[in-house]
Amino acid sequence: MRRRLLLIGLDWAKRKDPPFSLASASIGANLIKHGIPVVLKTWRINNDNFNNHSVISFVESHDDGSTDVAFGGYV
Repeated sequence: MRRRLLLIGLDWAKRKDPPFSLASASIGANLIKHGIPVVLKTWRINNDNFNNHSVISFVESHDDGSTDVAFGGYV
């Protein structure tokens, strides 16, 4: 079974910022370019609605036994 990567961004972002940081988007694009299966998901941790349980649930729901997880943060 081929491995895939969950690339999780935990960003401190302003309302006007794009949904993905440039770093996360660039890393994700490079992985795709090189044929590496990747799922990119970000959360704005400075949002009042942020809940760390949603991050855990997301990871658990996407883990099929062949999944690696990488976390990044943008400030």
